[in-house]
Amino acid sequence: MSRPEHREHHEQQGTTGARHAQASAGPEALRSPGPRPPRLELRDLEIAYGSTRVVHGVSLSVEAGSVLGIVGESGSGKTSVARAVAGELAPAGGQVLLDGEVLTGTSRTIAQRRAVQVVYQDPYASLNPRMTVGQVLRELLSVHSIVPRGQVRSRSVELVELVRLPPEVLDARPRQLSGGQRQRVAIARALALEPQVLVADEPTSALDVSVQRTVLDLLADLRERLGLTVVLISHDLAVVRRLCDAVVVMRDGVIVEDAPADAFFRSPQHPYSRALLAAAPRLRQADRLPETTEDLP
Repeated sequence: MSRPEHREHHEQQGTTGARHAQASAGPEALRSPGPRPPRLELRDLEIAYGSTRVVHGVSLSVEAGSVLGIVGESGSGKTSVARAVAGELAPAGGQVLLDGEVLTGTSRTIAQRRAVQVVYQDPYASLNPRMTVGQVLRELLSVHSIVPRGQVRSRSVELVELVRLPPEVLDARPRQLSGGQRQRVAIARALALEPQVLVADEPTSALDVSVQRTVLDLLADLRERLGLTVVLISHDLAVVRRLCDAVVVMRDGVIVEDAPADAFFRSPQHPYSRALLAAAPRLRQADRLPETTEDLP
């Protein structure tokens, strides 16, 4: 066989072999990877208290590392949605999914519970008044084996410094802290479990306006540094405008508007959304929150 014929023979064999490998690999090998699922997704979520249904077919999605604001007046269903996302409330229908995996009502695995953490409106009520901040964090880190026993103290220091508090806070009890400091401790406690999603339920509404900027700036910083996905429940549109990438408006248990934040604040589509914006005087002040530096304990 001449050299050109020899080369042609091998090229034909290679082509045939490649076709054979593709055929034997099956259609799964040829299919391009599909899009990644959103970090958090709700599909036709229904929530009821007894025979009273309060959330009706809510569907939404939140991409990894983004902040979604859910707004609406009292009784709109936004806090019920937050409780279902956190696993505190079993849906009457529909699904809550994390990275495409269904989270089953209140019967979640330990890993699933760790993945979604909540920061509540009143940090004082959510902290044990008899425990120091250090005891609260050490208990979480030890029970869940987040770090080896010998690293619990150093990790506790890292957590309070992450929320811009000094290590001395570890020796303080909740009553010895200001409202803003207690809320930052509550955030540190949530972060101790290394969640993928943080549900912030009215995290600044119990704080003075002068303190709100500290907490909002912290949440924005943590989102950037840790890649956190945040679901913010709020009635304060100035807070939502400052922090969120997208906005969902709820009324009477249903979503009436779902839009990127810029589009929502520039040109809301639903009459109820326009009424909410018209009733928000702080937005007419160019969304200015006063600067503050809290006293450290």
